[in-house]
Amino acid sequence: MRPVRIAFYGNFGDGNLGNEVTLQTVIEHVLERWPDARLECICTGPEDVRARHGIAAFCCRARSTHWSRGVEQAFARQRARRTAVFRLIAWPVRIVRFGLWRLPLECAHWVRSLRVVAGSDMLIVPGTGIVTDRGCGPWSWPYELFKYSLLAALCRVKLAYLSVGAGPIDHPLSRWLITRSLAMARYRSYRDEDSRRYMQGPALDTRRDAVVPDLVFALARQNLPPTGATPAPTRVVGLGLKDYSASGYGSDDTGYREYLEMMAAFVSWLGRRGYAVRLLIGDMQYDSRVRRDLLELLESRAASAERPRVVSQSVHDVPELLRQLAETDVVISPRLHNLILALMLEKPVIALCDLPKVKALLGELQLAEYCLPIETLDAEALATRFLRLESETEWLKTHIRARVDSYRQVVEQQYAAVFDDACSIMSSALRM
Repeated sequence: MRPVRIAFYGNFGDGNLGNEVTLQTVIEHVLERWPDARLECICTGPEDVRARHGIAAFCCRARSTHWSRGVEQAFARQRARRTAVFRLIAWPVRIVRFGLWRLPLECAHWVRSLRVVAGSDMLIVPGTGIVTDRGCGPWSWPYELFKYSLLAALCRVKLAYLSVGAGPIDHPLSRWLITRSLAMARYRSYRDEDSRRYMQGPALDTRRDAVVPDLVFALARQNLPPTGATPAPTRVVGLGLKDYSASGYGSDDTGYREYLEMMAAFVSWLGRRGYAVRLLIGDMQYDSRVRRDLLELLESRAASAERPRVVSQSVHDVPELLRQLAETDVVISPRLHNLILALMLEKPVIALCDLPKVKALLGELQLAEYCLPIETLDAEALATRFLRLESETEWLKTHIRARVDSYRQVVEQQYAAVFDDACSIMSSALRM
């Protein structure tokens, strides 16, 4: 029999370590069942995926030539200036550019994508919060989900959405594209009940769809580093950072500065109480600047107060992130997968929530009291909740261990159901 051929689709290879550990986990479970499987990832950063995961990769978007990228950049600069000449020629230029350049480029990419999908036995959309149009509009993730779901349907390739997060979806066209994409799947599951309810509607009945915890809860145990508590005088708090912006339009608004000030005040409070602080990030592309800005803010305050013990190290891959998490006693973070990995290492956590998925995670874990909204949070409230968590550390560890073990079982059962069904289908196809 020829090797099983599996394709993955998602936002991989762009530096988000939560997405990378999701892909790593699903690859592990595929290879556990089919060690000789031929794997390929349709993603945003194929070069990174090839290097990081050692599998074939294909760019999910039509790539512009060097000349076309230069034209796009020049056009964007003129758009920013909003000159009278630009307003006069904008639409004719867009029409010509689309007809002579973007449309042929996209058509050629459809053909290449068809070859990739048609050469697969199964197309998997593994986890992540890709079912949305927030910050990208309908012609990004919604269009691409529809594109690859349609190609899978045309090629009669089994399509599975595994533990995806859904929403928000703002544009009506995005809703239509995403709904049709999910409707073409042979199997669908959502990582929380809120996502399943969000997608329920006349065009998509999700009532029988499964709700299965995040795929990362089934990360292979041998990939988890050993962990243990440090002595009380030297306890380490892992403080996760994020490019948080109250306005949602980047990290240059007042909300971003207030967030940094709040984090700096909390770090100083921890330092006065004898704690060490390890700064953690979950996205190399977006969070590195936040870490740098916070360190500069703490440095500027060092003249008037003793600087707290802060450890800040670069992180480039999932094993390094896991090692850093293992060296903490408590983790406070706004990043979903930083929290999930900390929970798998039996670390008590406080979630700083700016997205529904974080609130849903803590709610389903029955730890909602340790989920605090970033928008209205202040250092004093965070300190109060931290002291409460410290007083309940032993109970929390026992509770977390039990919940994580149950989540692992549910996720592994999903893999067994989906892959066993796929194995039956592929065996039947090979006999025909």
